Amino acid sequence: MSPKTHILSANAYELEIIRLLHLFAPEDPAVKSMVSGTLGRLRTTCFGNGCAAGECFHSALPVLRFLAAAAPGETAWISKLMAFFNEHIDEKLKAKKRGNGALRYYRLCLSELPDGIAAPEIEKFRRHFETKLV
Repeated sequence: MSPKTHILSANAYELEIIRLLHLFAPEDPAVKSMVSGTLGRLRTTCFGNGCAAGECFHSALPVLRFLAAAAPGETAWISKLMAFFNEHIDEKLKAKKRGNGALRYYRLCLSELPDGIAAPEIEKFRRHFETKLV
């Protein structure tokens, strides 16, 4: 996905950098502080809580990926973002608003989520592709 606004570009880059810092240095006090501050900020953003307007829809996916790494215990929040994505992806695909890129990125996010949350969604995609191959 190519960002068209700062909502997606700035947040996606920031979340990816902090996600990587957390993966490589989870016990570092500075990284812990960044993760904590970022989680607090994301709780108050529209895109971190399910806004489908403009690039907020796409910005929810880097939030989901960040949560998978930095806060996998936030299962209610993760499930909420997954439900939000599933609720709106069809309208984005039909409107040709860069939905295919979002769908691919969502699948990447699923591969990084805790199994208990991701497994039913991954199974849904597997069944969908099996029926298309038949």
